[in-house]
Amino acid sequence: MKTGLVSIFFLLLLGALSLAHGGCLTRDVADISGNIQTYFVCKNTLPSPDYLIASYMGPKISFTVFSFDKSGASYLCHDYESKYDSDYRCEKGGIRDVLSEYRNKKTKVLTYDIGDVDENLIKKIFKRKPIFATSETQEGIMVDKCFSAIVDDDVYLIYDRKSFVEFYKCLIRMEHYFEKNKKWTIKHFD
Repeated sequence: MKTGLVSIFFLLLLGALSLAHGGCLTRDVADISGNIQTYFVCKNTLPSPDYLIASYMGPKISFTVFSFDKSGASYLCHDYESKYDSDYRCEKGGIRDVLSEYRNKKTKVLTYDIGDVDENLIKKIFKRKPIFATSETQEGIMVDKCFSAIVDDDVYLIYDRKSFVEFYKCLIRMEHYFEKNKKWTIKHFD
């Protein structure tokens, strides 16, 4: 079984390396029994912060490996689930924490820990009419334990320091937005 997991991880890593400019790559593969296995790799489209998400979902196990801000906060997380067991964990390896702001050419990325989020921040974001948001309410953000939104030239990212592993789910949803809206992405990141 360990050889199989190593092989799967190696395939996901190769997929990640092929995403030179960010985005996501997904493959569904049927094994000889007809079971579907899904391989999924996402790399940041945003110039910074950098992140990488690699997932495998099969009939008996699923796991995700997620890294965030490798040259700064340096989070490395995993989320593993099988019929009999589950485990998730994040380790922070960097000296500094996640920055409150990352500057790109035309875009500012503003990050917040969920514990610092209040109703005024959410109102401020939605008053500016986001073109993309993973939730529309503060309650939704608390349930999801993460949030991402795009407003004009700003990207808002909210994560839960106590449950950092959940953050990748909102980043994936934002990457899907970038894939569908190439014109916005090219205007802001090239």
